[in-house]
Amino acid sequence: MSKSKKIFALGIVAIVLTVAVASWYTFRSESNGCRSFGSKVGAPVTAYFSETLQNSVIKKKGQPIEGFEPFMFMEAYPGLNASDFNCVAENDGAVYIFKDGQLTFTPKSTTRVSSAEGSVTPNGMNQLLQNIAARLGRPLPHTNAEVDDIINVLSANPIAVATSTINQEPPACPSIPNGSTQTVRETTRLFINIPKDVYPDKEHNLQFKTISGNATSGYISNGGLPGQAFEATPSCWSYYNEFDGIGEVDLTVKSKVEGMPDYFVRFIVVPTQ
Repeated sequence: MSKSKKIFALGIVAIVLTVAVASWYTFRSESNGCRSFGSKVGAPVTAYFSETLQNSVIKKKGQPIEGFEPFMFMEAYPGLNASDFNCVAENDGAVYIFKDGQLTFTPKSTTRVSSAEGSVTPNGMNQLLQNIAARLGRPLPHTNAEVDDIINVLSANPIAVATSTINQEPPACPSIPNGSTQTVRETTRLFINIPKDVYPDKEHNLQFKTISGNATSGYISNGGLPGQAFEATPSCWSYYNEFDGIGEVDLTVKSKVEGMPDYFVRFIVVPTQ
């Protein structure tokens, strides 16, 4: 084969591979119900939006260990919704999906490389800003002042305080109901909160046991230290855990108070798709 024909053949192979890779990413994104149409907000405006939100998280909770995750932004901004993070993706195909009232992270592979993999990237912040603007019925921002207007809305508590003759105090330790069964999607991360006075053993409280399949739950450092995660209060331990695999896993916490039952929750872990 002549040199020119070899170059031509290599060119054809390169084109075929490029098309195949592009098609794979398109299929992956569309199978999640998401499709990237490219950046619609300028990089400087996105950077300003990202820096403002991140600084609020740092001021409220301190610098995260391994990047910023959606729950951190939602704690800092009560006007943010979990649905705002739908299709917030990374370039490699990892993506947050909001479905059936739950926000889950679908990693680029079946096994997470690190707990930082779920942190929101600059591209993800761009998508987040687009999503928020669409939900609020606002045009896409092109200036920092327009971003400030959106952030002011996110800073306001969207829940109106109703006048009531009944004084309802918030629970001291909002927990998953004892004895309940919870269905979560694979890679779901959530806070598990339990009262300190009943379950005082901070370091050994959570005991998980796989009942079926390969479902597991493990501590994620990005939400804070065990027992002292972001939702901890003076009367409440808080743990930030991720659920992986498919099947059932039981959580048991031994009570240290006579007459008080052990804490038990069964988690059914289902596929993300």
